[in-house]
Amino acid sequence: MEKSMETLLGPDRPSKTAYVDRMTTTTIAPPPLDLYATSPGTLLTEAQLAAALGIAQKTARSWRSLGKGPAWRNLGGALVRYRAGDVVAWMDSHRG
Repeated sequence: MEKSMETLLGPDRPSKTAYVDRMTTTTIAPPPLDLYATSPGTLLTEAQLAAALGIAQKTARSWRSLGKGPAWRNLGGALVRYRAGDVVAWMDSHRG
């Protein structure tokens, strides 16, 4: 005889689907910044830079290791930041 999901889980326990839904996580990308409207001294994270330029964070890391891309600052350990003014200057110097 086949048992129902309610019998297996109990009447006061969440359904299997509800349990899976609560365990599902999603990664939401930060909204892109308007770099030209941002104060030049604003420090951007790698995620903010990637969102603003429409690139993957992995690309930003690759650029740093190759000495390409906008100027960046290491604030200690793995804490890397980009000054918004440097990013705008870099973008302006790479016009097509």
